[in-house]
Amino acid sequence: MPDNRLERFAHNLDWNLLRTFVVLVEEGSITAAANRLLLQQPAVSMALKRLEQTVGQKLIDRRPGRFDLTEAGEKLHRQCRDIFAAVVRLPNALESAGEDVTGHVSIHSVSHAHNPAWDRKLENFFRLHPKATISITIETTVSVISAVERNIATMGLCDGNIPDALTKAFHIREQYGLYCGRGHRLYGVKGAALNDLRGDPYIAFIADVLGGQHMNAITAVAPWVPSASRCAPSPAMSRKCCG
Repeated sequence: MPDNRLERFAHNLDWNLLRTFVVLVEEGSITAAANRLLLQQPAVSMALKRLEQTVGQKLIDRRPGRFDLTEAGEKLHRQCRDIFAAVVRLPNALESAGEDVTGHVSIHSVSHAHNPAWDRKLENFFRLHPKATISITIETTVSVISAVERNIATMGLCDGNIPDALTKAFHIREQYGLYCGRGHRLYGVKGAALNDLRGDPYIAFIADVLGGQHMNAITAVAPWVPSASRCAPSPAMSRKCCG
């Protein structure tokens, strides 16, 4: 595409359409995207149609029971994520240059991620760099990984399956056990296996939510239904940092 056409394309492109497209891909449906963007469903559908007309490519294959990115859609989504990451970094990039380290560290973490060594590292970092700030957001494993992938989080701490595309490091290993109340059919039973609990409701940490490729092993055994829970998690697992 000649330079003048590229410049005209960039000038005519409605950048809000890209944001709508990213949310649409993340949510996987018009309805969910509309709810997240606080828009009506027709508005989201029209935004997708306008974007497809602008780029001259079909981006999403929508049919009954299907919602798949086309090859063009996958390429555009990768570019949009890079654009969004650059925008997120703008406030830090615009801060006054100087010898002091400034900026904001955004950590997204699952609950119950305790490690004295980790606390000491954070304490030392902010003692050395008092002008830096930090925020810690507690989320599910899926949300933590998504935040890192979208460059919303500086780093994440979770116990799920970390995608190969992310840099990861071991944080701490934790041991858990399964505990059943007196009213449970397996109370006092010796030699019970995880499969014996399949289908039973149980209490879990906020990290364990059914569904998704990053799901922890314990979550695959039984759905999370707090109001009817009778068992508490969970088998051995390890926390990992990703970024």
